[in-house]
Amino acid sequence: FELLTGERPFAGHDPWKLVVSRFTDAPRRITEVAPWLGPRWDRMLHRCLARDPAARWPSAAAALAAVEQPEWPGLVATPVRGRPW
Repeated sequence: FELLTGERPFAGHDPWKLVVSRFTDAPRRITEVAPWLGPRWDRMLHRCLARDPAARWPSAAAALAAVEQPEWPGLVATPVRGRPW
């Protein structure tokens, strides 16, 4: 999330607030911060950030394989010009 957007998925500058937010709030949707990435990356990263380990990708290799498969709709971002970075 932070690598793609430059921002953290949980709000707050205070370390304690970040810890509390991590356990009580859902992560921000990536499309709130970087709408050019679209819902495909939003679903991908939301699964990476799931609280329940069983809901996360079983490995980085599995996440990468999902991104590389075009038949799984919604995981490949469409190129957009004018990115803020």
